Amino acid sequence: MCYSRRQHRGDLHMGGLPKAPAGWLLALVGILTTSVCGQHQVVINEVLAANSSVNTDEQGQYDDWIELFNCDRVPIDLAGMYLTDDPREPTKWRFPLDQPKMTTIPAGGFLLVWADGSNGVSELHASFKLDSAGEQVILVGTDGSTVIDQVTFPAMPTDVSYGRRPDGSQYWTMIATPSPSAANDDIYEGIVCPPQFSHQRGFYTEPFHLELTCQTEGAIILYTLNGSPPVDQRDQRLLGQVYKAPISIKTTTVVRAMAIRPFWRDSQIQTHTFIFTKDVPKQSNRPAGFPANWAGYPADYEMDPDITGHPVYGPMMEQALLSLPSMSIVMATEDLFGPNGIYSNPSNRGPEWERPASVELIHPDGRPGFQIDCGIQIQGGWFRPLSNTPKDSFRLVFKGLYGASKLHYDLFGGDAVTEFDTITLRAGANDGYAWSGARYTEQYTRDEFGRSLQRATGNPAPHGCFVHLYLNGLYWGLYNPCERPDAAFCASYLGGQKEDWDSLHNGGSTEVIEGDMAAWNQMISLCREGLTSNQAYQRLQGRNPDGTRNPDYPCLLDVQNYIDYLIVNIWGGNWDWPWKNWYAARKRTPDSTGFKFFCWDYENTMGNNLDRSPLNKNALNNNFSSAGEPHQYLRQNPEYRMLFADRVHRFFFNGGVLTPESLIPRYQGLAQTVELAIVCESARWGDQHFHPPLTLEDWYDRDGNYNDGRAGRDWILNYYLPQRSAIVLQQLRQAGLYPDVEAPIFSIDGHYQHGGYVRHGAMLSMANPNGSGQVFYCLDGSDPR
Repeated sequence: MCYSRRQHRGDLHMGGLPKAPAGWLLALVGILTTSVCGQHQVVINEVLAANSSVNTDEQGQYDDWIELFNCDRVPIDLAGMYLTDDPREPTKWRFPLDQPKMTTIPAGGFLLVWADGSNGVSELHASFKLDSAGEQVILVGTDGSTVIDQVTFPAMPTDVSYGRRPDGSQYWTMIATPSPSAANDDIYEGIVCPPQFSHQRGFYTEPFHLELTCQTEGAIILYTLNGSPPVDQRDQRLLGQVYKAPISIKTTTVVRAMAIRPFWRDSQIQTHTFIFTKDVPKQSNRPAGFPANWAGYPADYEMDPDITGHPVYGPMMEQALLSLPSMSIVMATEDLFGPNGIYSNPSNRGPEWERPASVELIHPDGRPGFQIDCGIQIQGGWFRPLSNTPKDSFRLVFKGLYGASKLHYDLFGGDAVTEFDTITLRAGANDGYAWSGARYTEQYTRDEFGRSLQRATGNPAPHGCFVHLYLNGLYWGLYNPCERPDAAFCASYLGGQKEDWDSLHNGGSTEVIEGDMAAWNQMISLCREGLTSNQAYQRLQGRNPDGTRNPDYPCLLDVQNYIDYLIVNIWGGNWDWPWKNWYAARKRTPDSTGFKFFCWDYENTMGNNLDRSPLNKNALNNNFSSAGEPHQYLRQNPEYRMLFADRVHRFFFNGGVLTPESLIPRYQGLAQTVELAIVCESARWGDQHFHPPLTLEDWYDRDGNYNDGRAGRDWILNYYLPQRSAIVLQQLRQAGLYPDVEAPIFSIDGHYQHGGYVRHGAMLSMANPNGSGQVFYCLDGSDPR
């Protein structure tokens, strides 16, 4: 993205250097006096599509905005007019009809409309958001069709607006210092085009010379090879060197480049990672440019020669490195491992412990990936301290402060959304080499498996995938990128705006992620009053005793979602739950269906740390506080127990989600995905607690001895999954959550079939497997009871 005023009179694009000198500005003002105010009384005067620090709305949010300017000498009321970003939908958002104090623009004055897609309290908020990649904004008359004014703005840098200069003129330009509700000032001569690379990011086997070019005449290219930006955006320190000749690329290298020109705005930084897989196994414990310790903790960078030089695993390394996509995080090494770096201070949390970074996704088969600038934080709980593990988890945060405010990419496939505010990079933790207690039970798959089970029950849960991760060109291991089930996640999958949602998380204590705990406290209070009666049970769900909706009662709990969530965790024998390790969220609007729960930290299941999660683990005996507390009261209600039994039957019988015929192929698929990558993870972190290091063979657990204290892949596939559901079903029966009476068996034309397609005229029969009693049924979807 680049621009020169000599090329296009009003279309500027990206950047960050000094503003034009005052003399140049005065001369420009003298020339650019042509105005559109003679044609329109009100014009769109300035737009800010990537607001990260300029100004906030009445709720303290840095939202995008549209500024309107009144060219007339008298006030103008915009009541009944429209703003839209889609010419096919001219009446997208209407100015209020009965709030003249908010909709009237003084003579020669300004009016600001926030474009954040939410409802305002005391200011105007349009029902759409602006796209910082560029789009159209249109002011439409009260008739819903007459275009009063419109502008198509280009891609917008963070905290730089696009506006008329001077106000009301026909000339548009980038404005270095946005001026909401004030005269426009501070403009550039142009924006430098970003450098172009002769080679694209990806995997390489042979050395090459990288050429950098820039289309902007007179621009200087700066570059770095150590992860730092060429210019530190925080204090404008020059960190890069001037590009003069092609760069020799012989081994895994990260290149960051930008172009500058005096009185022009800097180009965007371009980041490309070039990976030489043959060199990754040679990674030493003292790579050049990296510190020997992380705030006093001995640094660990080495790929273990016991694995890379192994006669079986060594030859597998390059194939294993190409078995998954690779994700490359590039940032200033000081921001990672320096005294104030996030990796050196992993227990510190919050925005002040977020650092700027670039992240790239590189597919080994050459498919398009992505590169995006973002913020990065350390993620997690117990495994944050380096004394517990030197392999930390991360959280990527997409904000206008760094570039695009969302990641737009089909990262997870299937039914997952394709735009994200944040992505969590899970390191494996309890289900990996980070924890000595998991020895011989590590799989790296359990959390992803649990979330996929919850989705298979028909409920939303975070999607995930697997990648090889690199930090500034160093191989860092096997990671599991996944969605974070916060307010933005809920808005994406369950509707509404993220501002509509209360989002809670418990990693040891319950904390508010977004919103507040008012509804949660109300729900817990109502539970503690007792839920034995049908009246109380229905009240919890916002209903009258007969089950009809009562708008005066807030719906506090989605009971079916809650039951499904409990069943998935109980089935897995989750021994570190429900008093912790959960997310929940509730929409605050009148159409809310109550709190919904999401699987998170499902590693402590299915034999993980085998003494705590054996085949016959009964998770119903866990401490049912926190997320488990509602169940303690609900289980006293017969309607709840019946619904619980219905859901158990749905999942445990007739090919349901928790039957062996469904579980085994689901787990096999995940295990096959990470199988080869375990070789690389073993070389990077398998010696973290043990010597010799843990290996792929340990992960397989192929000896057929299922009583040796190990719980590897084959133990899960051949021992746990075939038997677990029958054991849990009996535990549920003993707890009064599933009856001894068996459900009817359905047949179509004499052949067993439970649901699915049938031919026209087929005969359905229902058999009673209990030996006595009657079968009652309905054909209209109602309860036969």
